[in-house]
Amino acid sequence: MKNNPFISAIVLAAGTSTRMGQKNKLFLRIDRKTILRWSVENALKSTVNEVLVVTGEDINQVLLELKQLDVNVLMNRNYLLGMSSSIITGIRAVNPNSDAALILLADQPNLQADTIDQLIQTFLDSEKKIVVSRYDGIIGNPALFDRSLFPELKQIEGDVGARSVLKRHSDNIAVVDIPEEESLDVDTPQDFEKIRSLLQRAEFSTEIS
Repeated sequence: MKNNPFISAIVLAAGTSTRMGQKNKLFLRIDRKTILRWSVENALKSTVNEVLVVTGEDINQVLLELKQLDVNVLMNRNYLLGMSSSIITGIRAVNPNSDAALILLADQPNLQADTIDQLIQTFLDSEKKIVVSRYDGIIGNPALFDRSLFPELKQIEGDVGARSVLKRHSDNIAVVDIPEEESLDVDTPQDFEKIRSLLQRAEFSTEIS
């Protein structure tokens, strides 16, 4: 591995939001910022070298929400085929010199930059091809993949992400445990209220410090 590796972050923002009762949960606001923008700004605060945001039919609103941010917004025309299609879209667009791709979910707005950097540092220190996050014994996103796995990632299918790649390389995975509050994603109105409380509390602490 290079001393200064190039890390690409791929933010998956093309999913539907049927359980949230509105068109796209990513545009719900917490303290004047959308869930999408919270998530993308946290990625930009980390040490990744580029941020790619993969979206679907809401690309125009995504572009509006992320204006003035240093990101590359990609349209996944096959987003209805599931998460795998968005990962493929992102992998195809990473910088040719990218050494690894970090898969992030756009509905994890409380995932902190320090945690993202912890995954990257584990990747550098462990010499494993994959680094995954874990909370309460459950493996999930974010997850980081070495460039040698890009060809396999371009072949995945369905709405289960990169699980097939993880299964094939189960002996080449490093694990980073992350706090519960950072692992939360917005799947239900109850999730949204919990995350809103966490983010507002963090913003208040920052203002008075």
